[in-house]
Amino acid sequence: MGAKWIWGIILIALAALLLTLIGPWNANQRSADMKLSIEQALKAENIQANVDMQGNRALLSGEMPSQSVLDKALSIAKGTPCQTCKEGKSEIWHNVSHDMTVKPAPKPVPAKPKLKVQSPYIFEAVKSDDGAVVVNGYVANAKTREDVLKDARSKFDRVINKKLTLARGAPNANWSELVKAKLSDLEKLDSGKLLIEDSQVLLTGITSDGAIRESVNASILNVPNGYSSAANITVPQLAAANVGAVESEAICQSLFDSIKGNNKVNFASAKSELRGAPTYDLLNNLASAANQCASYSIRIVGHTDSQGEEAYNQWLSESRANSVVDYLVTQGVAAERMSSEGAGEVRPIAPNETSQGRAQNRRIEFLISQKSE
Repeated sequence: MGAKWIWGIILIALAALLLTLIGPWNANQRSADMKLSIEQALKAENIQANVDMQGNRALLSGEMPSQSVLDKALSIAKGTPCQTCKEGKSEIWHNVSHDMTVKPAPKPVPAKPKLKVQSPYIFEAVKSDDGAVVVNGYVANAKTREDVLKDARSKFDRVINKKLTLARGAPNANWSELVKAKLSDLEKLDSGKLLIEDSQVLLTGITSDGAIRESVNASILNVPNGYSSAANITVPQLAAANVGAVESEAICQSLFDSIKGNNKVNFASAKSELRGAPTYDLLNNLASAANQCASYSIRIVGHTDSQGEEAYNQWLSESRANSVVDYLVTQGVAAERMSSEGAGEVRPIAPNETSQGRAQNRRIEFLISQKSE
């Protein structure tokens, strides 16, 4: 009996030794070593992932910056050898799973749309005789728009922003200062219009004071390098005293339209003779404007109402246009720059059934164009 007990004790001791070498305690140690090896391998690649060992299964978790980093983390974890398996021989002892996620990609910030390049680049300010001004055209950015409006509000009784639109195309960096300076010139007039097209500046209007016209004429010519300017300011009962040349077809047309406005070239009834002092004053101002627009041709078109025979109206419209050309020649406008045309009654702008409509249809048009070669 004693020997049997001794052998039993020996067997129990051997079993304990085997459990120590290959049993749960040794498995736990290997699991801990495996965790450390994977963590070190991931850290060497600067991958921040959590490693949790459950027996011989490595569970990776955490948020990865991209799918490629997640795939790399799995590859590293799977390929990291067990350094304590089978007496230190390296082998793949474990398997790998994961519940890692990929960090959502940041939403792209939409690029600001580029402003359209506008050509021609126009700014317009129209002052009425009640002191209000209407501004319209293009500005380079929101700050410039606010600066222009703030400056206009300091000068005029009321400012109406018809449509100042953001656009690229201003001739140079001095554009804002130019606008402010020329708004000051417009401020001095009883009424008028400031028009800037690209690098061309034109100021038209009316003042009752000849000294004010002299001051504005002197100021309008003071523009930054790269700009040209002109002024056509009317003083009642005084002769025209315009300054500067207009180098833009559109601005020349605007100049003629501004001077003519609602004024009419009047004729004797059913005849082609010019009639009335206002007619001569108007034509004198238009002649002066024509000489400011020396680079352009002027087409003068006569129109009639529908009263009378169509053939007679055609002849009358031609004769009246010729009369205007003849008078402008006497005021120094070169004949070769002008042409006349009669449209008769075929292009009405108002109904011929009323006296008011017929009065609108009896008119003279002044159309500006490039000189023909």
